[in-house]
Amino acid sequence: MKNEDEVTRVIVDRFSFLQSEFDFSEPVIKSDNLITTISYLSNEIALEFELDWKENEVFLLITRLTEGRLPNGYYVYNGKIVRKHLIRVLWEYFNYRIPLSKREIKQAGNKNKQKTMEQWITEYENLLILYTRELLNKGVSLFEKSL
Repeated sequence: MKNEDEVTRVIVDRFSFLQSEFDFSEPVIKSDNLITTISYLSNEIALEFELDWKENEVFLLITRLTEGRLPNGYYVYNGKIVRKHLIRVLWEYFNYRIPLSKREIKQAGNKNKQKTMEQWITEYENLLILYTRELLNKGVSLFEKSL
C-alpha cells in the first residue's frame, strides 16, 4: 500500500458494507502523526481500525461503547474491559485461530511470513463478512471473558 491517505480510503471503501448491511455509523476518522483510527459505531459496540504508521501494522478492535460513544482509555475504562482485538474475540467465542502478533509469528519461526497491512485489511474484511452478525448479536457480552 502506498500512503496514509490511500490506506485510509481503502478501508473506508472496502468496509462500507458495515453501514449498508449492518447499520454501523459513517466512519469516524482520527489521525495524529503515528496512528490513524477509523471507527464504525453500532448500538452497543464499535469496530475500530487502528493504523500504526510507525510499525506499518493495522489492528481491528471490538469496542464496548459508553453511553453510545467511544470510551476514553484504551483497553480498560472505569474498571471495565472496553476494547479487545477482533482476532482475540474470534478465538474466545468462535474458536477461530491465526497468529496474533509479530512476536507470536517470530516465536513460531515464521518471521518471513508476517502479513502486510494490505493482507491484514483483506483478512479483516473476510472475517467481518463472516462474523459481523454474530458480533452484533453478542454485543457487550463479548467483554465478559478476560483479556
